[in-house]
Amino acid sequence: MRPLHRPVLLIALVLLLSACTAKPVRIDGIDYHQMQREGDLTRYENAAGQALLVDRSTGVAQVTVGGQVYRVAGSLAETRVIFPDGLELTRRTEGNGSMALVGMGLEASMEDWNRVDELRGLVYGSQQSAPDPMRILFGLLAIAVGALQIANPRLAWQLSEGWRYQNLEPSDAYLLFSRLGGAVLVVIGLVLLVGGFA
Repeated sequence: MRPLHRPVLLIALVLLLSACTAKPVRIDGIDYHQMQREGDLTRYENAAGQALLVDRSTGVAQVTVGGQVYRVAGSLAETRVIFPDGLELTRRTEGNGSMALVGMGLEASMEDWNRVDELRGLVYGSQQSAPDPMRILFGLLAIAVGALQIANPRLAWQLSEGWRYQNLEPSDAYLLFSRLGGAVLVVIGLVLLVGGFA
């Protein structure tokens, strides 16, 4: 293996592993990363080490945030959240995709409804995340370079090494490994691209 390929493969491996990491959940504008999952109990932590716990051992998920326990029941289509102070709010998704708010009273603030949406996303996996432009960019770049190596390994060799030499051709083994490396790059690019939109 040529010395130039080692750093390229190392970078490709790092990009692939970064695409496989789980996206954090966001509560009150703070990102929490999943740290541990044992059976029905999932533990998340933020950068300050504060924990968020999700306990699904009963029919109602209990989410503990900052010492406050919220109970979340229902489904993605209709989620009921009971707040620590007893306030009960329900978010219902109608057939046309619109949301209906049930249980809205004078005591419910916009922050309460935002909390319902955050907990709904945490428990039922509906949090919408924005596409990650860097993963998409690196994914497209990896696919383009990999496709070039598969389709025309001689041109890839000319761009990376051949410009330094006169009247020299790459070996058949180099061309084969260039194509294989291109296939690996295309796979990594697809993983990054899909991970950028997930």
